[in-house]
Amino acid sequence: MSEQAYKMLINGQLVESDSTFDVINPATEEVVGRVPDITSAQIEDCLTSAKQGLDTWSKTSLAQRAKLIRAYADLLEQHKQEIIAILISETGKPMDNAEYDFGMLTTCLRYFVEEAHRIDQPVIIDPDGRFHHYIQRQGVRCCCWLSCLEFSIA
Repeated sequence: MSEQAYKMLINGQLVESDSTFDVINPATEEVVGRVPDITSAQIEDCLTSAKQGLDTWSKTSLAQRAKLIRAYADLLEQHKQEIIAILISETGKPMDNAEYDFGMLTTCLRYFVEEAHRIDQPVIIDPDGRFHHYIQRQGVRCCCWLSCLEFSIA
């Protein structure tokens, strides 16, 4: 795999940063790419964009979410070999391990789409039967995390 310069995807736009750093295959110590070194301002842009995305996603029906997530899983599957090659290159994982990680990604996407249909949203009735309380489970905040190198695909 040749050394390639990558960009970040922030709010639907591919953006660069003032500086970059090397991505090194730990198995071969070969430089396989260069990635942007994100700035504090870009982190703020990411968080703002994620909050706006959550607002939109929260208003999206379960049926439409399921359709989008399944389409995303299908798109990943169409690029399976390319993604596995990148995963091997950036982590130094053996082929079988990278294939497993990729399979877990698409399997989990499809699994959780199906599980969303089974979320219990009970109705609690007051003891005297006058009021019905509907419980609705939904995301309330946007969050982010730093993923360990071995699970960068997730």
